[in-house]
Amino acid sequence: MEVFHQMPLLLVHELLDELKAYGLTSQYHRLSSDLGLTTISKTPNSNYLKTGVLDHVKSRLGWIVSLSLLGILSGMIIASYEDALSALVILAIYMPVMADTGGNVGAQASTLLIRSLATGEITTRDWARVLWKEFRVSLIMASALISIIMIRVIGFGTDANLPGEITLFQVGIAVSTAMAIQVISSSFLGAILPVFIRSLKLDPAVIVTPVLTSLVDISGMLIYFYITTWMLNL
Repeated sequence: MEVFHQMPLLLVHELLDELKAYGLTSQYHRLSSDLGLTTISKTPNSNYLKTGVLDHVKSRLGWIVSLSLLGILSGMIIASYEDALSALVILAIYMPVMADTGGNVGAQASTLLIRSLATGEITTRDWARVLWKEFRVSLIMASALISIIMIRVIGFGTDANLPGEITLFQVGIAVSTAMAIQVISSSFLGAILPVFIRSLKLDPAVIVTPVLTSLVDISGMLIYFYITTWMLNL
């Protein structure tokens, strides 16, 4: 199997076509699955336009409803930190930034991974290499965002609404630290979810985006409030 992983993708497809042409369908499907070149175990109709509306609804609605209910957790997390928000209103300003940044980072990573899985560039066995690469990428992106957030907080904030001895610099450090952790965790989620979903013989294109959105929202709020309240002693 390692030999196949080292071969050019075009040559692998040619060999698989040869198996299929000689009627060796079981070997064809087994090898395709092992190489990660099949999306799901059963695909009654993979053509988007030819698939019926109800079939599309059936494949999507369950996930959307379930994850919508899961999204209630985000509201519960925010409610549990109501006192911190009341004491430091500036924290509320950066909540949408945290959510949007985490979602965008995760979406970028997942899109790249879904495409790479679909083309056979990577397989589910490459998960460790994928995580190592995304960790390095996310570290660089987090470093850039830390600078941007610090400039935004210090340059456009005001000390008038800060309680006690808390300074804008301290707020900037706390928010940017939370942002950095959010970027790294979202990148990890965006990278590993497509590989995990594919390993379950499910379709990442249908499942990853809604699952990722919910997980990033929940983890983002937890990270944001835990880090900022801890660093600012709220």
